[in-house]
Amino acid sequence: MFVWEMVSCRLRGEGWEVWHTTRHDVQGPTHVVHLHRLGATCAVSGPTLTDAYAAASRRASELRGGGPHFPRSTSPARLASGV
Repeated sequence: MFVWEMVSCRLRGEGWEVWHTTRHDVQGPTHVVHLHRLGATCAVSGPTLTDAYAAASRRASELRGGGPHFPRSTSPARLASGV
């Protein structure tokens, strides 16, 4: 499994619809990852699928308002304190 496939699976597990397209221009291929979920839609790009999916993961994190690994409601500190 490629890294971009793992990131894609994680995003889908968080409720995002995820797909990618490839554009070709003078500098070569550019990969565009599209994210969609009720109330949020975006597209990010990168020179490789891994870079594009990494950017998509960062954008999804920004849109949900949490860090890269845990949504705010299930942060490690809250889990440890039982809040």
